Amino acid sequence: MVLMYHLDIKIEPPTPYQEQAKEEKAKMIEKLKLTSDVSIDYESD
Repeated sequence: MVLMYHLDIKIEPPTPYQEQAKEEKAKMIEKLKLTSDVSIDYESD
């Protein structure tokens, strides 16, 4: 959440490329969250 908020501040005004890059970063962050969730569950196990 904090990371996305920081990106929103940096991207102004947004260009089509920046919008696409922002979406790609969001997807990567979601994947990292899923991966980290799995690794955390694995470590706590």
